[in-house]
Amino acid sequence: MNLIKPVTIEKENCPAVTEAEEIAERCQEFLGDESRLKAESVEAVYMPESIAQAADAVAKINGEGKTCVVSGGLTGIAGAAAPIGADTVITMSKMNRLLAFGKDGDDYYVRTEPGLSLATLAEILGKKEVTALPCASDEEKATAESFAAGEEHLWFPVDPTEMTAHVGGVVSTNASGARTYRYGPVRDWVRALTVILSDGSIIKVRRGEVMAENGKFVIKNVAGETLTVELPDIEMPKTKNTIGYHIEKNLDLVDLLVGSEGTLGIVAEVELKLAPRPESVIGVLAVIAEEDNAITLVEKARACEEVSFDAIEYFDHDTLKLLKNKKDEDGAGSHIPDIPDWNGSAVYLEFSGSEEETEEACMPLEEILSEVGSSLDDTWAAMEPRELEEQKLFRHTVPEAVNTMIG
Repeated sequence: MNLIKPVTIEKENCPAVTEAEEIAERCQEFLGDESRLKAESVEAVYMPESIAQAADAVAKINGEGKTCVVSGGLTGIAGAAAPIGADTVITMSKMNRLLAFGKDGDDYYVRTEPGLSLATLAEILGKKEVTALPCASDEEKATAESFAAGEEHLWFPVDPTEMTAHVGGVVSTNASGARTYRYGPVRDWVRALTVILSDGSIIKVRRGEVMAENGKFVIKNVAGETLTVELPDIEMPKTKNTIGYHIEKNLDLVDLLVGSEGTLGIVAEVELKLAPRPESVIGVLAVIAEEDNAITLVEKARACEEVSFDAIEYFDHDTLKLLKNKKDEDGAGSHIPDIPDWNGSAVYLEFSGSEEETEEACMPLEEILSEVGSSLDDTWAAMEPRELEEQKLFRHTVPEAVNTMIG
């Protein structure tokens, strides 16, 4: 079925800051993001704590003919959350609850508000604090209690670099990270969405329920009017890609909404699929003197059948030079981790599994390293959570350093 049927809900008055002086005092954080772009001010900052309040804010803004920018974790470095040229901001940061935890067939899932951070979600799952959630059904409560008492461990495997990012933000941008090589982007893990449209009406859509037919969706709005939306006939790149709307034949509406960056609606609730958390994770950063050898290492890692890599990432010579210069500039207080050698190009490899599986994977990895004149002894290897976080920090420092240069 390709019919989209928005509905109206009973709205609640949304708290807002509307006085210029108060916005200047209380709301500076919502005027920019990590891009260092910043608006001077806006007419109002809306702070909903529920879908009913968020829908009220959107309806008011639309009714007044105003524009808005939606604000989340403010971790983006492309300026998407900076309300430059916009009249208002809607911050979803107070809608930050984990609503439910359940299981559908073999798949575990969580249902969450958009303001929940990835770090908080990871902590909740790690501690198994999934019982007594506010919107769980009786079946979901029973599943949560069984999981909390059992031996299974779960995670949301997609690894956007900034863990303070919010669920709504990573869904809206179809965020990805180092582990996208194995697990794909956020889109692949979204089961269902609740989205607020520009008139304050909402749609609830579950994967597989609303599919384009002959390249078309049909919207029947709350006034009973019908609009046909025809999708362009294009083929998406068969590579990691987060540019523009996702388009394909027989497109699932969920896939269109994920990555639309708020242009089609505001993400108000998300259901995410989870995966079993591996017992062991190993990260290896190899610095290779010759660029051709570093590229060969990437090719050999991709072709290696003995190891299922979670992540394969390449850092060229200029990237390492940029980081080294920034580290030297910051001096003793630099948060950039040191690496075995700053001269050359680097390849980051990550793999996971049981302790036995990751131990066995070291031998074929040693072989492909030796073929490019390196070895595990020459790499920065991490197995403990703290060490893995340092490697993640190293990766995240690249866009931060670029941002510092141009900001």
